[in-house]
Amino acid sequence: PVQTVDPSGAATDGSSSVSTDATAAFPMDVVNNGQYNDSYALSGSVTVTDAVTGATTTLPVQYYAADGSTLLPRLNTNPASPDYNTFITPVLAAGSESPFVAAVTIPAGTRAADYTVTQTATGNYSQTSVTDPNDLIRVTPTGNVAVAKFAAKTGVTAGSDPRNGIDNPAGYTATGLTGARTQEDIAYRIIAKNNYNTPVPMFLRDTVPTNTTLKNFTVNPLPTRTIYRVGGNTGTWTATAPAAGLPAGTVIDIAPDTDSNNLPDPVAPGSTLTVDFVVTVQ
Repeated sequence: PVQTVDPSGAATDGSSSVSTDATAAFPMDVVNNGQYNDSYALSGSVTVTDAVTGATTTLPVQYYAADGSTLLPRLNTNPASPDYNTFITPVLAAGSESPFVAAVTIPAGTRAADYTVTQTATGNYSQTSVTDPNDLIRVTPTGNVAVAKFAAKTGVTAGSDPRNGIDNPAGYTATGLTGARTQEDIAYRIIAKNNYNTPVPMFLRDTVPTNTTLKNFTVNPLPTRTIYRVGGNTGTWTATAPAAGLPAGTVIDIAPDTDSNNLPDPVAPGSTLTVDFVVTVQ
């Protein structure tokens, strides 16, 4: 079985099976195939990966009664005990079965991927164990790409003028500049950040401002290979950088292309694409 979750959604109990929340809920069943009454110890876990850091976290499965909202009794109620996330079913008569729900809440920021849940049921009397490794949690891509534009200005402290969740670099402001004169240069920086939980192909787009011409630009940090497109979506990607002097209103796209296929590369979760522009006032 596959349960799809959105790690940015709300955490729920085992009664929800929608794909828009952060909790995966698996309807399960345990059968007493023995000759005597027995109860079963249930335990399980899944290891997930943080989209930005790559760190892994092992999450315990929570076990609910068939209604999905009532937790089964824990083997040990002390959170510090290794048996805290082991749950006990009601006593089952020989030949009978009992439904329950296995639930796992996926933390925000988990990388989009498929994760295997491993579960074990052990008879408290028979000591017979059965393992179920066939349940899959599918974490969907979620997030956004944030973009912010900052103008160079002496004396501005880093992080003092953030925009769209992106801190301004030292010496840059998001409030812009006024009073530039003819033939003076204006420097500004555009930063795009991947806030998705998965790599996303990205390019940075800017339009040469009114009453200016393009003087130069720098990609920071400089990729192994950079591609450019002039004219927006109707243009063609090329490794040849646009020449200085492009007039106001010209649309310029810039992207990393380390695999040399003339298409924008995926940018890792939490990473940024930054371009510094300089234009001359006309």
